[in-house]
Amino acid sequence: MKPLFLFLFSLWAVAGSIGVSAQEKSPYPDLSLRIGNQQKTYAQIGLLGHTSRLYGAAIGILGHYSHYETKGVQTGLWTITKGKVQGLQLSPLFNYSESIRGVQLGSFANITSSSANGTQISATNLAIEGKGLAQIGLTNVILNEGRGLQIGVTNYAGSMNGLQMGLINIAGGTQLRGLQIGLVNMSRDTSAIKIGLVNINPKTKIQMMIYGGNLSKINGAVRFRNAHFYTMLGVGIYNKGLNDKFSGTLFYRAGLHYPLYHKWRIGSDLGFAHQENSEASTQYETQRSFALQARLNIEYQFSPKFGAFISGGHSISKTYRKEDHFKHKPIIEAGILLF
Repeated sequence: MKPLFLFLFSLWAVAGSIGVSAQEKSPYPDLSLRIGNQQKTYAQIGLLGHTSRLYGAAIGILGHYSHYETKGVQTGLWTITKGKVQGLQLSPLFNYSESIRGVQLGSFANITSSSANGTQISATNLAIEGKGLAQIGLTNVILNEGRGLQIGVTNYAGSMNGLQMGLINIAGGTQLRGLQIGLVNMSRDTSAIKIGLVNINPKTKIQMMIYGGNLSKINGAVRFRNAHFYTMLGVGIYNKGLNDKFSGTLFYRAGLHYPLYHKWRIGSDLGFAHQENSEASTQYETQRSFALQARLNIEYQFSPKFGAFISGGHSISKTYRKEDHFKHKPIIEAGILLF
């Protein structure tokens, strides 16, 4: 402990002699050794460091603060540059800069209060504007215009020219020039390319489907219908019969649709279903199976918010056990459309 105490005391003494000459006041004490002076620092190391301009490398064990500019490498438990960064900010907590042209690499957060050009990698990445910016993290946010790449669990951009890839992708501007890939994709641009389970834009028509059929007797689904493409999520019950123990299915379908004549419409889709069946006459555990399905659908719209449809197709199902064989079955369904 004594050598460590002497080392810390010497750093404090050196920092005191250097910090007196500082012209820019910092909210943090300067506990560091440096090459250069307060106005232009070329190398700096210590517990806490601050400088007006960093042209080189700085290591702040607890943190580092640059008042005007950083050109080089700024590292510490946290790093802050109130001006522009050209280079690298590296921190296990968070990095902040007014603008950056380079890389921010942190564990919890990277924040740029104006424009960012380069790469942000952290749990949370935030930039006001990103032109030529790649964000990789759990949550990525570009409040205004974004050009580049966002990869994360949740991605948001005011407007996007590039790629969003994640569980939830949102582009709030009127233009999305690029691609969204995820479970849920949302944009205000109706012509944007979206690949996902649910794709939503201002012209997306969200409909409720209630129908019966020979596979599961009672079904309900929500359909997200765009100009020619739709996806749907749904649930069905009583796969075997009404006298059997409870059984059900969860399914997802995606397909294309086109107008035929007047109020008639034709469509076709492919789907995947997870099924659970338990027969009343047996004491065995519930059988779990999956099915791949194809359908052809004919719809008639009585009014803007009410319609009816009939579907026919084919289902190929199999239990999750390897030794079981595939079973083939036709599909016959009919129901109503709401909204």
